[in-house]
Amino acid sequence: MAACCDRRLSAAKLVDLPEDGARAIAGLVAIVRDGNFAGVVSETEDGAEAALQALRKGATWSCRRNAAR
Repeated sequence: MAACCDRRLSAAKLVDLPEDGARAIAGLVAIVRDGNFAGVVSETEDGAEAALQALRKGATWSCRRNAAR
């Protein structure tokens, strides 16, 4: 999850998404990534939430600074 508080920041890019922590969650079926989108498939809702939290913890985002509008 990326949060850019400065309105001049936009176009966040998902640079790195370590999957080890999420893969350790019981019931995880799959991790899906398409560009800046990442999602999980799990046997349970609790497992999905835990896997997403693990992905968020390790995610690295890059924000490009745009000119002031």
